[in-house]
Order: sequence, then structure tokens, then C-alpha cells
Amino acid sequence: MVPRIRARVLDHLGRAQEAGAAGELCAAGDALPFDAVRRPGRATPTWEESTLLRSGVWIRRSADGGFKLAGPA
Repeated sequence: MVPRIRARVLDHLGRAQEAGAAGELCAAGDALPFDAVRRPGRATPTWEESTLLRSGVWIRRSADGGFKLAGPA
């Protein structure tokens, strides 16, 4: 777990995906590991009072809360 980061797996409409479903990795926080998302047009709809940034990476969330690479967005 990375401190000060909230990550979500979202579908193409910005809806949260359930465990096992593929979607785009989107995150918010001070210590984001991918600076490339900090540009215009990469923000998703507001989630939990802050804007999530899109990574362009497709992942699957596992039942234990981890993430697995699913392919390019």
C-alpha cells in the first residue's frame, strides 16, 4: 500500500469496477507514482471529494484488494 494515495478501478464511464473486472487504474493523492497523468484531459469525474487522475493502464482488482495488470487502456 502506498501512503497518501487512493486508487480505484473504473470502467470507461467512470464507474467503480468490482473485484475481477478489468478497468482503468485511476488514482488521487500527493504521492502518485505516475506523473504523466498530471495533464489536461486525464481527470475522471469527482470521486469522494477529489478528482481521480487516469493512468491509461488497464488492471483487475483482486478479491484481496491487490491489482493485476490487464493490458493497455
